[in-house]
Amino acid sequence: MPRVQDDEVYEVLKEEITHFRVSPGARLTETELSARFNTSRTPIRSALQRLVQEGLVVAMNGARVARPFDLREFEDMYRVRISIERLSVEQACERGWEGALAKLRETWDEPLRTENPGAEEALAAELRVHMGIARLSQNELLITTLERINDRISVLRKLDFLDADRVERTRHDHQQILELIAAREPTRAADLMQKHIEGAQANISRLVSGALSQASLERDGAA
Repeated sequence: MPRVQDDEVYEVLKEEITHFRVSPGARLTETELSARFNTSRTPIRSALQRLVQEGLVVAMNGARVARPFDLREFEDMYRVRISIERLSVEQACERGWEGALAKLRETWDEPLRTENPGAEEALAAELRVHMGIARLSQNELLITTLERINDRISVLRKLDFLDADRVERTRHDHQQILELIAAREPTRAADLMQKHIEGAQANISRLVSGALSQASLERDGAA
C-alpha cells in the first residue's frame, strides 16, 4: 500500500468527522492513524493540527478526539443566536447607514457567484450577510458575541448547505431580510430572521440525527 500525503490524511479525516463516520468524542491517536494510513506520524500530526484549527478535533483529557456533539449545547447556542440576531436586525434598521447597507446588498452573495457553488461558498455568503447586518447595528458587544457563536457552530452550519434547495432558500431569505432592513421594518425583519435561523437549526438537527443513526448502524454491522 503506497504512503499517503498530509493533505490526503486531512481530507479523509475531515470527511469522516464531518459526516459522523468517526463518532463524536472518539480518540484519534497518531499511532493508530499512522498504521491505518501506512505513513509516519509527521503527516498524521500535521493533519490533526489542521483539524484542531478548524474545530473538528479538540483536546480532551490529554488526548485528541473528534469534536463531541452535545444536543443541549447546540440548542442553547441557537436560542442565544436567535436572540442576538433579532437584536442585530432591529438595531441595523435603526442605526444602519444607507451606504453600508447598499454595499452589503450588492456584495453579500459574491461567494455564490460561481459556476457550481457548494457548501463552503454558501457558508461564506451566510457569514458575510449575518456579520454584515451585525456591523450595521454599530453594537460592538453584539458583534463580538455573534462572532464567538459563529466560531462555535460554523462546522455544523456547513451541513445546512449540502442541499442545493437549502442554498437557494437561504439566499431568498437573506434578500428579503435585507429588503426589510432597507425599508426600516425592524419587527418584520427580526421575525423573518428568526424563522430563517429556526429553519436552519431544524435542518441541521435532522441531518445530524440521521448521520449519527447511520454511523451507529454501520458500527453495529461491522462488529
